[in-house]
Amino acid sequence: MKSQDILDRWEGSHERADQLQSLATAIDDWQHWAIGKPMPLDRIATMMSTLRSASADGVAACEPLAEVVDHWAQTKGIGLGRVAVPEPIGPDVGIELS
Repeated sequence: MKSQDILDRWEGSHERADQLQSLATAIDDWQHWAIGKPMPLDRIATMMSTLRSASADGVAACEPLAEVVDHWAQTKGIGLGRVAVPEPIGPDVGIELS
């Protein structure tokens, strides 16, 4: 999966640009991590949280990528914890009852 493929899926979603860029960065980071490039643990934790965040909804490959990182961390005895990732901004589809 290429990061540009993710961005292309949401063409015209200007209000979600920051979340989509974070997701693209997380996927790029995952690819670098997966081939063994050194990466600080805080960046790995952010990557994993971003992949699991609401920004990743609808991208079927994101959760399995996060699971691989989580399994690696558990095997190594590394606690990555949760990193706060901003929720996506989107239209309010709620119904107001008066």
